[in-house]
Amino acid sequence: MEFISLSIMDRSLIIGGVILGLALLGGLFHFLRLGFFSLGVEKTPAGVVSGVLIVIGVVIVYRLF
Repeated sequence: MEFISLSIMDRSLIIGGVILGLALLGGLFHFLRLGFFSLGVEKTPAGVVSGVLIVIGVVIVYRLF
């Protein structure tokens, strides 16, 4: 079996995309559970973790370009 070697940029893009996807799914779940206005203003642990993951994912993807 042949292994595909990914460059650092490819790995970072995949990791950033996965983190961003998980954060967006978490944010969507939070949105559906608590309603529209609580998504951005409520400081629950789920909202804070989702916000932090979104920032991390955006920074990783942004640094590549």
